[in-house]
Amino acid sequence: MSELRFFPRVNTELRVEVTNLYGDTTEAWVRNISPGGVMIDGDLSFKEIITLGSARNPSATPVEVTINFKLNNDPESFNSRCRLVFVRRLSQLEFNFGFRFVGISTEMAHRLQRYVANQ
Repeated sequence: MSELRFFPRVNTELRVEVTNLYGDTTEAWVRNISPGGVMIDGDLSFKEIITLGSARNPSATPVEVTINFKLNNDPESFNSRCRLVFVRRLSQLEFNFGFRFVGISTEMAHRLQRYVANQ
């Protein structure tokens, strides 16, 4: 089975700061990234912060956060608003979270495309 992706993705290990709509912040790791979004590894406390403590289905009730991280040696942080598109349980306490970028600025999009192309 082949993947139907709009954008290529690259594996990475970038520390990310994620802020929910109430301003609560947590940290995790970006495991892969593409010009369209990111996959972040997180634990149960990460899940509770981004879903505001509920078991919301991201396809039924959108969950949006702001992410902030460094693209390797870039002097400025990369930041964007993101929408949660999936949560995959890896174990009882570990999850993958898929986010799609929404409202990404042109500058951030270009920086991200350069990063992905150079990996």
